Amino acid sequence: MNDFKTAVHGYRKALEELKRKNGLRDSLLKEAGDFQKRLDELAEVVAIKREELKKAEANLSNGPAGMQAFEQARRALATAEYDLDGAKSTYTDLIRQREDEANKINLESALHDGIRVVYKPALRELLEKSKDVQLAFYLVRKGFGEKALNPHITGYALDRPAVMNETELAAAFKQMIDAVA
Repeated sequence: MNDFKTAVHGYRKALEELKRKNGLRDSLLKEAGDFQKRLDELAEVVAIKREELKKAEANLSNGPAGMQAFEQARRALATAEYDLDGAKSTYTDLIRQREDEANKINLESALHDGIRVVYKPALRELLEKSKDVQLAFYLVRKGFGEKALNPHITGYALDRPAVMNETELAAAFKQMIDAVA
């Protein structure tokens, strides 16, 4: 009965985490969309500044006033281009970071759904980096079934993860990792 309660608790915990990460993914997509709009606005500003520079260049023959207008237009264009380049760099970094986070979310969603064959290397990596012993054992039990692991070790780990010493935990994790490798 205790194993069942622990498994249900682990399932609920995994489900809550998945919902939180799906919400995070939605907010990340919105953030990327907002950033893309900002890039489009900056690109429009650069185009306008280029037009203003062309007009100022055509009016260079107006003497000192024409020279001053040209210089102001040139500085405004340089500032707008600098802002756009900085935003593009930030956007590229943001997209790279968000793709990494989305890949992690997709991996955890796939594990939650029990898809195991395609994601074995990723599951192995997740287990190697896992800090939540109960969730790690739960994912393996959910994805690979009881027969993949020694029931005594997994049951003991689920019931009393804090009681296991480091050697027992290391052995249990090694067994899980070997089972999915």
